[in-house]
Amino acid sequence: MGFTANIKEYIPLGNCKHSGLYKIYARNFSYGVFNEKDKGFIGMRQKFHLTYLFTEIHWDADETYGTAKPIEFLEWCPLNIDEDNEELFEWMKEINKHYL
Repeated sequence: MGFTANIKEYIPLGNCKHSGLYKIYARNFSYGVFNEKDKGFIGMRQKFHLTYLFTEIHWDADETYGTAKPIEFLEWCPLNIDEDNEELFEWMKEINKHYL
């Protein structure tokens, strides 16, 4: 188990709001937009010098693949949340600059 398992206080899956931006504990990023359909958070992942949108599944949604625990709601995402959305990619870049 990774460090996420040690986080005891977090927002349960049922309390997460679709299109809400959250501060999260996760394997690949610290800020994500909750996607109700996928039960996960879309955020900016960096791997092998590439940066792309990726979904981390909420801890409560899947005991095997759940890797994200939200700890704070920050704001609403004003965009359609689709992993292939260039506007969302640019918005997340700005979010990471703002909150980091």
